[in-house]
Amino acid sequence: MTTAWLSRRSEKRTGVHCLARLISLARLISLARLIGSARLIGVAGLLLVAVLGCQKPPVSGADVAVRIDGEEIHYGQFETYLRDNISGGDPSPDSVVQSELFDQFLDAQLLFRLAIERGLVEPAADLRQALEVLLSDYPRQVPSEAQIAAYYEAHKAKYQHSEEVHLRQILVSERSAAEEARQAIDDGEEFAQVAARISQEPRAHLGGDQGRLAREDLPTTFVEAIFELAPGEVTDIISADYGFHLFQTVAIYPAKTVPLEEVSNDIRATLERLHLDELVNGFILEARERYNIVVFPANFPFDYQGYYAQQDSPSRTG
Repeated sequence: MTTAWLSRRSEKRTGVHCLARLISLARLISLARLIGSARLIGVAGLLLVAVLGCQKPPVSGADVAVRIDGEEIHYGQFETYLRDNISGGDPSPDSVVQSELFDQFLDAQLLFRLAIERGLVEPAADLRQALEVLLSDYPRQVPSEAQIAAYYEAHKAKYQHSEEVHLRQILVSERSAAEEARQAIDDGEEFAQVAARISQEPRAHLGGDQGRLAREDLPTTFVEAIFELAPGEVTDIISADYGFHLFQTVAIYPAKTVPLEEVSNDIRATLERLHLDELVNGFILEARERYNIVVFPANFPFDYQGYYAQQDSPSRTG
């Protein structure tokens, strides 16, 4: 049974139990003295033993994040993991994200310990090596053609593409500028050149190229005007709250379902990854059951809400 245990909750519960025993002991001693009962004095003695055995849960240093079978892992180790896994992302992720990352960090520590215990790696090895060695005992499963086809049928909506247009845009803040742009296009100047010269939107330097877009990617006020164009045609000036638009359809891509043969390699890779995920999850469940895990969220600078916050062991909470 996983003994992941949150120190604050356990300490509070243990304190309540100890206080109750002390109160009971005081009442028994008073009553025993009052009536001179040797039997009550004996009961009080037994209760005294229980009170003396009433211990607080393990405490930790301020920088300890977790203990695994008594071995302390410091919060600084998780901070390093955190920096490595949010590189280029949000420098201050919220508590939910940090909780998920802490669970991943702790699971990795458990896998590392499991690999060492099985004699598969030395303690000096790294986590990636430990995982690779754990998985090496299990032969790679190559999905069959039938499995690939079954996955394709079960996820066919994923391979159905809506009608799309390759679109260019000119966006200006004044109608007079939009009229100038439209006139230049009518006079034979390329839409992309006019966009680069006049447009005020971020992709103007790319000729206003917006890439391929489906109906659901566009504001509803623009959809009909854009999708009724033939390739190369330009809309009339369209007014919106944030400026005046001109659109050009570069190409049209009809709706289609991508055939199985075009995505079979991607599906094969997906099925292989899912199999590896299943193996790793099995190792994690084994390690969670195998090791005594004590988490100290009071030492975290965020509100920990992860998997281990939901785990509690009655045998460890007094």
